[in-house]
Amino acid sequence: MKEFFGTKKGIIFLNIIKYIFFFICLYLFSIGGIRGEIFPFAFAFFIALCWCDQNVFVVGTLFSLASVLANFSLASLLSSLFCVFVIATSYYVHKRFHARIPLLLLGIYAVLSQAVFMYFNLTNINQIVPTLMHIVLGELFMFASINIFKTLLIKGVGLKLTIDECICVCAFFVALSTGLSAIDIFGFLPLNLVAVFVILLSTYVYNSSSVPIVVALSFGLGNALQTGSILMMAIFGVLALSSVAFKSTSKYFSVMAIIICDVVLGLYFNAYGDYTYKILVSTILGEVLFLCISNSTLNFMKAVFGEKNSTVALRGMVNRSRDNLCKKMYNLSEVFDEMDRSFKSTIRGLLPAAEAKQMLKEELLSKVCFDCPEKHRCHRVLSKETNETLDAIISAGLDRGKVTLLDIPPFLSSRCAKTNIILGTINQLLTSYKQYTYCVSSVDTSKALIAEEFKGVSKLLQKLANQTKELVTFDEELEQKLVEELNYANIMLAEAYVYERDGKTTSCTLTIRNSDLDNSKLLSVLTKNFGTKMALTSSESSSVPGYTIANFAEAPRYECIFGSSGTNKFGNTVSGDSYSYLRLSGNKILLAVCDGMGSGEEAQKMSDTTISLIENFYKADFDDETILSSVNKLLSMQMTDNYSALDICVLDLSNALADFVKVGAPAGFVKHKESVEVLRGSGALPIGILKEIKPSINKKVLEANDIIILCSDGVIDAFEEEDKLKNYINNLTITNPQEIADMIVNEAIYLNQSEPRDDMTCLCARIYVNI
Repeated sequence: MKEFFGTKKGIIFLNIIKYIFFFICLYLFSIGGIRGEIFPFAFAFFIALCWCDQNVFVVGTLFSLASVLANFSLASLLSSLFCVFVIATSYYVHKRFHARIPLLLLGIYAVLSQAVFMYFNLTNINQIVPTLMHIVLGELFMFASINIFKTLLIKGVGLKLTIDECICVCAFFVALSTGLSAIDIFGFLPLNLVAVFVILLSTYVYNSSSVPIVVALSFGLGNALQTGSILMMAIFGVLALSSVAFKSTSKYFSVMAIIICDVVLGLYFNAYGDYTYKILVSTILGEVLFLCISNSTLNFMKAVFGEKNSTVALRGMVNRSRDNLCKKMYNLSEVFDEMDRSFKSTIRGLLPAAEAKQMLKEELLSKVCFDCPEKHRCHRVLSKETNETLDAIISAGLDRGKVTLLDIPPFLSSRCAKTNIILGTINQLLTSYKQYTYCVSSVDTSKALIAEEFKGVSKLLQKLANQTKELVTFDEELEQKLVEELNYANIMLAEAYVYERDGKTTSCTLTIRNSDLDNSKLLSVLTKNFGTKMALTSSESSSVPGYTIANFAEAPRYECIFGSSGTNKFGNTVSGDSYSYLRLSGNKILLAVCDGMGSGEEAQKMSDTTISLIENFYKADFDDETILSSVNKLLSMQMTDNYSALDICVLDLSNALADFVKVGAPAGFVKHKESVEVLRGSGALPIGILKEIKPSINKKVLEANDIIILCSDGVIDAFEEEDKLKNYINNLTITNPQEIADMIVNEAIYLNQSEPRDDMTCLCARIYVNI
């Protein structure tokens, strides 16, 4: 079947079915009205079909034919043809300019399309009110029909309807019922057939028991508008109640209950007036039509059209899953903590100096003195003097890395014939010992680095576990409100979830139509309902075709813009400086300037490596201590003389709290409205020199429009003194970070007579109030 509908013949068949359905609706709307005087539904339905891009000529022909069949007269023909002419003309004019007709303008076109109808009907003063009602009700039904088509064709049938859309669907059933109420086929009532069929169908497709009752009352209201009697509202309401009452048992019980109620209402309460078997047959035919639908088809329709099950259980499962995940992360954190302790316990360290001297001395004696004929005199008679002499020689060798003849005292040179052999052997042993100390140091450094990373991972897991531990609650009332308001603004939502922590709404997730993600009204509606400015944090493709899952959170109180400028050392093609401006999680910003030792390609490689490590550690949400310690150990293992001065600022946009971290970096600056603050380090050596570092960390609370300025030492040195650069910054009246960075670097180049003596980099950032 699927393959057939995918072929050209299948598409043609579906189009034929569609236009037959349109014609039946148009005919029913043409004969259905209010007390046989006002018929507003047909032209409104025709215009709605045209606006939803149905074939104007085909639909227009069907509309004119239905109008003539419903009321065979010249006035009816001319009114329908003029309506088709106006709508078709306006449709193709707008289509030529590739623009959809705005709904407000469509309402105007709808009124103009009824000009001929008004000409024929406004000649009689008694027809003024019915004619105006015809126009007004037609406009309302047109917009209701458009809303229904947007729901089915754009939003999709499987998505939950808003209250506005439910009202529009009910209006459609009311209009359909007015037409069905006007048909009486030899005593058989098509209204009963259709109403009973739809009541039973809605009973078993929708979970809510209120849906079939509302549907029944809608069909009854349509009959009341056509006939002026509300009896059918009562009849269909009772039939819907009987259907719902046996819903949990079997559909056959619901069918039998409807038949019994219909007979009792007709015979005992005389609800139909003249109750005949033809009325009963009409009811039974509707039931037979329903029973022809298989259970598998009903289940499919329930899955596609029906209301989705309540998400209460799913929402509860989210918190249970978070709780389980929290426990696992705590356990995993303890594992990494234990691994940290285990690795640190395996660090051997170097031998103490006394033990190292004794080991070298014993090795020397075993290699040189073992076959010497004087060894007994040296090590027995003169044992004390010999040991003191050898200890002094080895100590000198350990201090300087080797020994020479000048290190041999007269006591040994005058008595020992193997002085030169002793010198050579000691130097060989010192070389071996140096290699040993390097290997042990490297292994210990590696173990310490791994242990440091285990400790960092343990802390990170504990942090994540604490965040996951917080109970997440959902605001379903706000979710429904968002769906309705956004759909009212023509922003289509499939679903909305609002998350709350500690009683405060923090974020929401929307499954939204792709084209609506950039709609300016979206953030306006969210901001209005949350009571604070909201911002898009992330988005990803949805399993629903044409929709995106978008995550929104409260916008930070402050926002930040930055600028950068720099130049190479005169004569070099590359700069040894690197910088980073990176947005981190939790509304934080990373600013960093790294100055590789020296200049040129080696310095550039070193600074790029340092910045890359810093960025990735911060993105992984490690703490400052772990980041700097780990990067320092990694760089110190490279066995090069290339080091890096590091200047970091981590700015929290939620509260304007800034952490300034300096490792061998020059002073930084914060330009306030009326002054400039200098931020100096504590004199720590650049990163990568020592195995342990003590960075300088300063915390500052900034204010709106403060400007952070980080420079490499090439800029500082060009101004010769910090105060000169401070005064220069203080005299700047501009607030654009890019212009400030350019002006500082250009002034530094000028002070170096246009030949920079070192690489220069300047990074500026200005914070401002966002909400």
